Amino acid sequence: MSGNGKRHPVEKSFLGYPGDEIDRRKSTLSQFYATCVQCIFLISLGMQFVMPTIVLGALHNKAVINDAMYLDDADASWIGSTLYICHPIGSLISGFLSERFGRKGGMMLVNIPFIGGWVLLYCATSVRGLYVATLTMGLGMGFCEAPIAAYLGETSEPRLRSIFTTMTTAACNLGVLIELAIGSSLDWRTSTLVSSFVPVFSFVLFFTIPESPVWLITKGRMKDAQKSLAWLRGFAKPHQVQNEFDELVRYTKMSYALGNSQGNPEEKAPLDNKNNTSKHVEEDSDGWLKTRYKEITNPKLYMPLKFVMFSFFWAQCACLIPFRSYMIGILENFWFPVDRKWILIMTGVVAFIGSVVPMFIIQFTGKRKLGLSCMFVATASILCLGIFASFYTHTENLVVAWLLIVDLAVVHFVGFLGIINVSWMLVCEIFPVRARGIATGISTGWSCFIAFLLTKGFLWMQSMVGLSGLFYMYGVLSFLGCIYYYFNLPETEGKTLERIETYFTSNHDRKEKYSMPSRSASKA
Repeated sequence: MSGNGKRHPVEKSFLGYPGDEIDRRKSTLSQFYATCVQCIFLISLGMQFVMPTIVLGALHNKAVINDAMYLDDADASWIGSTLYICHPIGSLISGFLSERFGRKGGMMLVNIPFIGGWVLLYCATSVRGLYVATLTMGLGMGFCEAPIAAYLGETSEPRLRSIFTTMTTAACNLGVLIELAIGSSLDWRTSTLVSSFVPVFSFVLFFTIPESPVWLITKGRMKDAQKSLAWLRGFAKPHQVQNEFDELVRYTKMSYALGNSQGNPEEKAPLDNKNNTSKHVEEDSDGWLKTRYKEITNPKLYMPLKFVMFSFFWAQCACLIPFRSYMIGILENFWFPVDRKWILIMTGVVAFIGSVVPMFIIQFTGKRKLGLSCMFVATASILCLGIFASFYTHTENLVVAWLLIVDLAVVHFVGFLGIINVSWMLVCEIFPVRARGIATGISTGWSCFIAFLLTKGFLWMQSMVGLSGLFYMYGVLSFLGCIYYYFNLPETEGKTLERIETYFTSNHDRKEKYSMPSRSASKA
């Protein structure tokens, strides 16, 4: 009871079960703050993603004072793609780091290579120095993938999970926009020095939030897990979240039990709170490598993993991610009535706006409708870019120039509105607890490996088929992605992690898998 005699609203728990009576507003604010700390971290990540664009724009085929810093096409292709080839290596390792040091601990550690990468870039005096800095950044970016998705999925409630995932995607795009603005205002070397302060600030802020309660449960740290859950539910007392905590322990134990069997996913693993809540929910006796192999080959993991890997591939194509490092050179193929650097910043602004919008509409549209509609719009827009590249390069027609700007804006807007966003939302939701960190690392590592191949081969492909041919090719690939989404993309909005896991087994309601829950049911 509150001081005025009124009951606080009953909060929905992590898994969607009725919990103890806690303040709904305080619970939202505490989770919001934890997500904001992650967002600072992701702003730093986004700034590093666009680093090749700034460096290549300044040094690729440009006259520079120091010839040792001159970048020809071969060097440019490696600088533009090195982040992506290092990223999957880091992503694969990130799953193990996330399981070993925790979700929060993993993100804190990643700030170290982030800082080191910026400092190395600032101090670089040769192309080799640029390679070392880029390698460091790429590994750091890979290290952060698993803990980011795992922490978000394990600390937020179903009613807030999509909104917070959207916030993190928007934060990454905000980092891209900030770095573009800094790079356009300062020389590339000074901009790297300014950028290095963001991961320092991020590292300090992580001391103010708790570790994931799910990870703490898997390590047998039950008291710490309950305190963490209480903090995330509005700085409540541990006894106020006892019911939710018990359900969280049951869910974690059930997920681990099913990870060792091919049993019915609807079966519940028994939990004796008196005897089991202090036990370590950890490996079986097969040894570390064999246990990891069993986790990855279990259908409950590899089925959602396969889906996410395909999803990331289509997202790379529909969002034109391989074009990003060469965007300044691509824009030089067209005539614009404004400076090209403002076109570049405009795309960053539009992408940021697109990544924010789902916060306000995802609960009404759901992920499936939003993802499908954005894929179709992106496909049509990319094919239109192919037409512009075929017939309107270097034309000074003002109408055509503005139509091209609008088309570029549409691709960036819908790409982050419902393609990239939806892919990351799914990563936070569909993997079982037992191997969530490893699965996230593998899937995002695969995404970056594909980005590396496409980015590294971009200039070669452009020399073979031309810029228009590349747009047509990516348009066709995006259309294939539309077909794949139509037959495979589940609707996870407003559904519990436990329910979502069943969608990748033979025991699920197919109609329910592709439909939104009723508004009354989601509020119940």
